[in-house]
Amino acid sequence: MIGYLKRLSIHHLVSPFGLAVLSYLVFLFAWLFPPGLYTDYVHEPDLMYLDPETLLFYTACVAAFLFGARFSRFLGASVPRGPEPQISARNPLLYLLTPLVTGMLLCTIALILVGQKINFVALLATQQGDAIKLAREVGQLQAGRWERAIPALTGVLWWSYFRASQLKIDGTAKTIFRLVFLLGLGVGIATCMSTVDRPTLMPIILGTLVVYLFRKTRLSSVRVLKLALTGVLSMAGIIGAFLFVSFLRGAVIIRVLVTGLLGYSIVSYNRMAALLAGTMHYAYQGRGVYLSRYLQQDQVINNFFHLADRFGWPDALGLWQTEFSSTMAAGLNPAYIWAGTFGYIYSDLGWWAPLYLGVIGVIAGFLWSQFNACNTFGIVLYPWMGFSVLAWFGPNFVFSNDLVRLLEFAMVLYIYDRKFLRQESRANRMPAATDHMGSFIEPVTSGFAEGMF
Repeated sequence: MIGYLKRLSIHHLVSPFGLAVLSYLVFLFAWLFPPGLYTDYVHEPDLMYLDPETLLFYTACVAAFLFGARFSRFLGASVPRGPEPQISARNPLLYLLTPLVTGMLLCTIALILVGQKINFVALLATQQGDAIKLAREVGQLQAGRWERAIPALTGVLWWSYFRASQLKIDGTAKTIFRLVFLLGLGVGIATCMSTVDRPTLMPIILGTLVVYLFRKTRLSSVRVLKLALTGVLSMAGIIGAFLFVSFLRGAVIIRVLVTGLLGYSIVSYNRMAALLAGTMHYAYQGRGVYLSRYLQQDQVINNFFHLADRFGWPDALGLWQTEFSSTMAAGLNPAYIWAGTFGYIYSDLGWWAPLYLGVIGVIAGFLWSQFNACNTFGIVLYPWMGFSVLAWFGPNFVFSNDLVRLLEFAMVLYIYDRKFLRQESRANRMPAATDHMGSFIEPVTSGFAEGMF
């Protein structure tokens, strides 16, 4: 029984259920964080410490998300049973590298265009990253259609790693792919670092980690200790990247770096607690502006449907600025304004927020089934959902511009797969080549699908 549960937990480590549990643990860490230490670092009262209303609300939201993910089974989103589809390509390396190199080139051009608007190299070298962030927020670094380059490269990175593991390339081809993939990952990270853009950097890292761990859990050689070590090292790398961005913005003292790390993670739950207690209010709360960043930010949608006029929404910059004044008026540190995904949703829906999270759970369950089925849309979109769940301490990322752009690139990659990828019919598939895990993959998968979906 213990062995079965161990295999079950490994096999679904990055499922909506596993990721939601990880995010819930982050919240519990914040909820139990010593209030004296919190106030000493963040310079504000700790409103969330052992607060029952905060615990009840957050738990209700997570439970609704999990229920939605389970309910998706009844809408046809069951996890496929048996071995994954067997695929082949005439030239696997060329098939993988063509989109990957294209994404890298687009991202490089976008970075050059940004460099023509602001001397980010000099500013970063002198730790003036805040000036770059301010220029980005006021729209000075806008590059038109070239802004799609980062989401394009992000989606291609996820897709290429997933397909490479399916194709099982080896030898020189495997070495070349790994080098180009790491180069592409470096280009994406460097581009985000150059604009001091954490909300764009984190999806690249966390989404890639979701794909990596998913593929590792499908191998026969998977071990709990090895996965745990991978998780620890990955977390250290993520924290390191986050602190490096803080360093570029001028933070050099360890205490300042730690405060920044807390400020962009657990501090958001203190703002959520303030919203629940009624001590903090947003200027535009209750108007639906926080439910979808895409609807609020996309100019074409607003020009066609006049949403801003109908609901009284400000522009993105105006909305961002009101969060500083709202945080300050509540007696909280205005240097950190995130209220967490659930906090933002609460500001619009109140205690109806769990219903919204239930819908998100249904979508997550559907994308998880497509991800397991190795479908192109699932490969590109589920890592974004995984990132969104892991980043519940941040803004409401799910329905943002990047999701729409990823959907566009998923369509392009879907057409590309249809043209250049061959898939064997189910009747001709060989038994699972993944492992001696084949003896329990099907019962575990089917048991999970029946018990959880």
